[in-house]
Amino acid sequence: VTPLPPPPANDECAGAISLTVNNDGSCSLVATGTQAYSTQSLAPCINTGAPAIDSWFKFVATASTHRITVSPVSYRDKIFQVYSGSCNNLVSVACVNSGGSNESDVVLLNNLTPGNTYYIRVYDYYGNTGDSEFTICINSNTALIDNNECSGAINVTVASFPIFTPGYT
Repeated sequence: VTPLPPPPANDECAGAISLTVNNDGSCSLVATGTQAYSTQSLAPCINTGAPAIDSWFKFVATASTHRITVSPVSYRDKIFQVYSGSCNNLVSVACVNSGGSNESDVVLLNNLTPGNTYYIRVYDYYGNTGDSEFTICINSNTALIDNNECSGAINVTVASFPIFTPGYT
């Protein structure tokens, strides 16, 4: 019998990993995280009956609006919570579980104070810790989805051959 490895450095708020904000709508700067060997820091913001085994991140707001996207690397369902304040005095700003299993969770945060530090706590809906890797991206996009406005329209390619559905002409 061997003991488990120690929890990661970002197992608690005080060890939160600093994230860089993409100052455009891209996710060219993205971080990878995991809950492997982590512990539960706080009660879950969405009670699923599973422990909220979490890892912590932080960022400095560069604008009053930021979009945060957490995407599972493997077939998992992530939840994340955003806080203002300090580790000794956290104030919940958002609790996010907008996607399902193997889907990204996204939130558009408004009314942020540029220059202030915000904390993000990520955990798994089912309490999984093994292969629970995820990516996290913060950008200054002001739309919840990229094609929400005409300027973000997605080009659709028209088929070059006719498509016939039986019974229709």
